[in-house]
Amino acid sequence: NGDTKMSETSKSIDEKDFDNNLILNNILRGLTMLENSLDRLMRNNFYDRTQYPELYFDVKSLLINIREWISDFKMFSGTENFTYSLSMLLTELSQVIIDLFDVISSENGKKQVSKKQKEKQKKSIRFKMSMTVSNPNSLY
Repeated sequence: NGDTKMSETSKSIDEKDFDNNLILNNILRGLTMLENSLDRLMRNNFYDRTQYPELYFDVKSLLINIREWISDFKMFSGTENFTYSLSMLLTELSQVIIDLFDVISSENGKKQVSKKQKEKQKKSIRFKMSMTVSNPNSLY
């Protein structure tokens, strides 16, 4: 009887670890997709990396730091502090990305994006980031 309880507890811990890893993998996948989208956005608006706004490089750096932070503290992924810290990082990331949208203006000869389209893109980013923070499994 004691062995049964122990194996059930062990199974429960394994399931939680699996769920936590799945959530983290979804967040990491989402960050990669976001990074690729930002790279595409820059290519669509600028001819050369030297023309990219400085804020773009801040966003890239923040993405790298968040990935490293997740890897470094992955063992704490089931805790409330980890979840809170990660949600704060993702919220900060979304705000920096929205700030980046405000400073992007297409170079001459590149297709211009209307204010309405920019607002739609910002709204989409806010929504996706809030979904990631509130329910990471909803992305996939």
